[in-house]
Amino acid sequence: MASKLFARRAAVCVTIVAAAGAGGLSGCALKPLVDVKPPSDTVISGNINNVTQAVAVYAAAMRLFAAAYGGSVSHDIGSGIGYITETGLLTDEFTATYGNYPLDSRTADTGSGSYGTYDALQSTRTQAHLATSALTKFGKASPPSDVAESYMMEAYTELMLAEYICSGIPLSTVSFGGGITYSAGLTTTQVLNAAMAHFDTASTYAGTASVQTAIAIGKGRTWLDLDEYDSAAGAVINVAPSDAYLVQYGTQFGFQNGIWVEFGSGNLTGTATVSNVEGENGLNFVSARDPRVPTMNLGATNGYAAYSSASSPIVLASGIEGQLIQAEAALSHGTPTWLDILNALRTNGTFTTAPDASNPSVTDTTYNAGSGGVAGLPPLVDPGTLDARVDLLFRERAFWMYATGHREGDLRRLVRQYQRPEQTVYPIGPYILPVPVNGAPTTYGSQVVGIPDAREQQTNGLYHGCNNLGA
Repeated sequence: MASKLFARRAAVCVTIVAAAGAGGLSGCALKPLVDVKPPSDTVISGNINNVTQAVAVYAAAMRLFAAAYGGSVSHDIGSGIGYITETGLLTDEFTATYGNYPLDSRTADTGSGSYGTYDALQSTRTQAHLATSALTKFGKASPPSDVAESYMMEAYTELMLAEYICSGIPLSTVSFGGGITYSAGLTTTQVLNAAMAHFDTASTYAGTASVQTAIAIGKGRTWLDLDEYDSAAGAVINVAPSDAYLVQYGTQFGFQNGIWVEFGSGNLTGTATVSNVEGENGLNFVSARDPRVPTMNLGATNGYAAYSSASSPIVLASGIEGQLIQAEAALSHGTPTWLDILNALRTNGTFTTAPDASNPSVTDTTYNAGSGGVAGLPPLVDPGTLDARVDLLFRERAFWMYATGHREGDLRRLVRQYQRPEQTVYPIGPYILPVPVNGAPTTYGSQVVGIPDAREQQTNGLYHGCNNLGA
């Protein structure tokens, strides 16, 4: 799969139709779609009219998806940071060490939009849409899995837009001839329904095992966002805990794991670090010393993200997420199996004992790994009340899926579906950067969603801004 993701930059401007990103379809949004050279070294010029060009458009969509999801967007797609880093800063996953602090403090300028992620997702969505159109029209020689994967990528970009961006998201489209069909702003539910439709279409093609996993988990995740727990559980029932779809990265500049880049590439010069009890409400991702979120001391900062190199892959969807979805569905019915599912992920029930290295008179107990594959996680105990059970479930989701772009969607669901006040879910109180920046906010603001770039309203006459700024 890696060869599909690492399409190289062209030395000249490559025209994949007269297409632009649907995020405003401005000149800036054009760049991600046209500055791509396929792995075959074939430069696409003019309209797509054969299978070679169709496969190249698919490869370009793969590349854009990797950059928009976990890449470093400032190095690849316009200006900004990738979806995982951007949403992690807004929530309690990441803390800024310098720069990007308005987003980290929840005080970003709502007029300027998100930090590149909105445009990147819209551009990727448009490219994936062109890929599905091209492959189904010209791609008789390409495997059906390419079509399934293209629809899957289109669905995931819509899902991420719905989970992060405010209600009122346009889903404009571009045709082969370069014609643009603008879209008015759609509600979060409408965008989630669009994602579900594309997941459904993707499932009609014979995708590879990993693509089938991504489709099933994507449908389950979308059903959760739609507050349909039984449908969510049904969508993932056949996904094994060990199944996964990984997005691959490499060491070449512009194709790196962007979280590794933003976290300083292993030194103190990064723009973000692992949060620890951020803003009073945040989880203790560092001090918990949880093996699912390994951290290292970086001096003045709180820790280091759980990606070790530029080529570290990032999980998009996994069977572990499928188990968490089933646990939440069980909890919604008050069924005790919710805890059994969580504990089966944590441990198989067996353990080893050994004298504590620092105090031989103390015996350490280490539980062996469960189906989640991480050793050192003791079984959980039922906290007894519904609110505490929800807290425990979402904590498990946060640690199992740390730095994979799930936390913002979960925090919004806690507000929207579990009636938690925003100020009890998102970071609040005094805001202090580990490395102070002149002009940085001193308290957390109230932002809980991303905002479309201002260019969307400037170029799309049907778009009139966010419906609201709530979760």
